[in-house]
Amino acid sequence: MGKAILDENLRLLRQRWPGIAERVERAGPLPADAVSPSRAGAPTLRLAGESGNPTWIHSRYDPIREAEDQIARLGLEPVDSVFIFGFGLGYPLLAAVRRGHSTNLIVAVERDPAVFRAALENVDLGDFFRHREAILVVGVDSDRVFDSFDDQTSRVFCGSVKVFTHPATARAFPSYSKGLARSVDEFMRHGSVSIRSALYLSRISLRNRLDNLADYVTGVDLRSLEGRFRGRPGILVGAGPSLQQNVEDLRRARGRAVVIAVSTSLRMLLGRGIRPDLTAIIDYHAISRRYFEDIPSDVAPPIVCDAKANTEAIESYAGRRIFGNDYLLNSLMGDDARDRGDLTAGATVAHAAFNLLAALGCDPIILVGMDLSYPGGLHHVGGTAIQDQQFAETNRFYTFEMKEREWYLAHRRQLIRVPGVVEEEVWTSDVFLSYLRELEAMFAAGGRRVIDATEGGARKRHTDVMPLAEAIDRFATSPIPEDALDLVGPPAPESEDLATIEAALGAVEQRLDEAEELAAIYRRSIRSLEKIVKITSGGVAADEEVVKVIRAKEKLRRYGFLYFMLNQLAQSDLRQRINRDLDIQGGTYTGVERQRRQAERDLEYVKGLRGALEFLVDAMTTGRRRLRARAAALCGRKQSSVGAVSG
Repeated sequence: MGKAILDENLRLLRQRWPGIAERVERAGPLPADAVSPSRAGAPTLRLAGESGNPTWIHSRYDPIREAEDQIARLGLEPVDSVFIFGFGLGYPLLAAVRRGHSTNLIVAVERDPAVFRAALENVDLGDFFRHREAILVVGVDSDRVFDSFDDQTSRVFCGSVKVFTHPATARAFPSYSKGLARSVDEFMRHGSVSIRSALYLSRISLRNRLDNLADYVTGVDLRSLEGRFRGRPGILVGAGPSLQQNVEDLRRARGRAVVIAVSTSLRMLLGRGIRPDLTAIIDYHAISRRYFEDIPSDVAPPIVCDAKANTEAIESYAGRRIFGNDYLLNSLMGDDARDRGDLTAGATVAHAAFNLLAALGCDPIILVGMDLSYPGGLHHVGGTAIQDQQFAETNRFYTFEMKEREWYLAHRRQLIRVPGVVEEEVWTSDVFLSYLRELEAMFAAGGRRVIDATEGGARKRHTDVMPLAEAIDRFATSPIPEDALDLVGPPAPESEDLATIEAALGAVEQRLDEAEELAAIYRRSIRSLEKIVKITSGGVAADEEVVKVIRAKEKLRRYGFLYFMLNQLAQSDLRQRINRDLDIQGGTYTGVERQRRQAERDLEYVKGLRGALEFLVDAMTTGRRRLRARAAALCGRKQSSVGAVSG
């Protein structure tokens, strides 16, 4: 009987999680007396915990009933996600499937592959393996549990998150359970930051993209720089407080390493006569203009731009602009788009800068000024653009440092402690912690050496810690040819820029025509859906109107680009639709009642899409106006130069 259960469980496991199946098959067996029958007959489990003392992981009397009662107390709703930490022989997993809903996301974590193998040998887990919304994590360190499903953040936060920590497992393995609790806290903080950013920034980033279209199509392609500095060191300069103690060492790296300064540290370096090779911008906010304006063109290094960045900031900068691919603008341009090379921007300019150095081929990558914490209560090093923008609020009695420490003390209760480079632990915030974890994932996946030469702040996994002076002496040992450091070459002829802008203008005009057609479809669909809701509220099916809606949905396929765009803009409406879907799937609605609820769901969503379309049309209209202005300026300069020659 045991072998039959094991074979069937392994068959289902291999179908969904083949990597876990391999890990389990390699696991050694538990002691012979670990599994024994309970008084109710179902197998129960006893393990030696961290202390070496035997602990009953499940009830000796009725482990199935015990798990049912434990999961029932969670009160699972159809849109909830449930984390199950420690499940022994699997009874909590089966209880979650039975007590919950088909729409619940179940995240199951077991620390020991040998324990999971014992579950596969003794309990039929088929119901859990067949549960559509399931994530399984086995044999992973507590601080890496959430790395395996970080891309599921949006799904996790569709509803409430319920956490079940198996009590007996937590007692037996307190260190692992403590690590899991810390990981849950970090995941929830990181996830909430990501969700808030996605909901808030989708419309701002779209408008910026369309406003930046002229610069995007005429800028330098990142692809021309890919791999240029393979095997050469790269230095990423952040604006953390620790930069104050080693910034002067950067002078010795000039011409021997590729140095990129994030937007907030650029002015400090230039003010000290240290010119980096590159800078970068991804910031959507207009205040970022202060980081770049009034920097003379002869000292302004090339700037790598995310197309979503603030338009005023990009236009205020005197240096040459470099762009990587933006999938949205390339889709808008259609056949006229060119491959600019890929650059993952990440959540902050530091993420973009790291990925840029990786794209250039730099190895190792050396981090400076990347505290990601509040050493001494400070956020930023003095002399940065951040300090400049706060200058009006400070004086000799209320300094920049006093202002930052005041903020730190006011918010200290909301901060958390993480391991430090110099100190054992340092304080950091939800946002900094989210940035730190994203960077660590980049370090782990990059296949190159990363040196943390910040000399302070939060400790970063997957890095080697050393002073900046030592890193420069060890890795920046030979000059880089000057022609390689000339990153952008001569500007393109204005006639070429004009042709490119006119092609972009034609693409925007086409999308505006399509938007007008799509708006008419939405108007008709809304009328049909309103009729369905009215008719079905009287207990009568509205099949004729449903057919009209289905036909309208088929027409939407013609507008693939616009429909994709609208789903990006209507993020909150999309999340609400998912919640309504889960409610309908998890309910017992049939016939006319189900038709009514589906129509209400679709009506709400289509109205959201219509609002998003109105925003999109306004943004494209503004983008078209800017393109026309740029084309007119180029034509004017061309005519002026012809007139000067004629005269």
